[in-house]
Amino acid sequence: MENQVVGAYQAASSAATAGKLGPVPQAVATFVQTAMAQHADHAKAWNAVLTGAGKPAITNVPLKSQAAVTDAPGRVTDVPGVAKPALQLEDQAAQTCLFAQFDVTSPAGISPAATIAPVEAMHVAILHLVLGEYPVPQDFLPVDMAAKPTDLTV
Repeated sequence: MENQVVGAYQAASSAATAGKLGPVPQAVATFVQTAMAQHADHAKAWNAVLTGAGKPAITNVPLKSQAAVTDAPGRVTDVPGVAKPALQLEDQAAQTCLFAQFDVTSPAGISPAATIAPVEAMHVAILHLVLGEYPVPQDFLPVDMAAKPTDLTV
């Protein structure tokens, strides 16, 4: 999932650079670059858990939703058009990390889930602000949007 979000932000950054999104406030451009780097760091942390357990690192995006995520930037023409699908991805990432804190039994897996979830929730709040919505997080993070093993294509 982290690789998916990195790719989405890369596509958004490319669209902005190509002038396809109209004027992009500097704060939004900085957020995109920062969030993209944080998701790359998160992917490294999750891959460390996998390789530490003797599993291969994940470098691609084996998720059923990948085609829709890849196609989305080509259909938008402004910052809100990019922020809406990014918000959905960030919500899913935050909720998946929260879900993992209760579903994963290894301390090596619980630690990244517990430390990444709040960062994802902050991304959600920022994207709500970008969209002109109430930017304060909910009292409690739900898990109804958490990715499930059935979301994997492999």
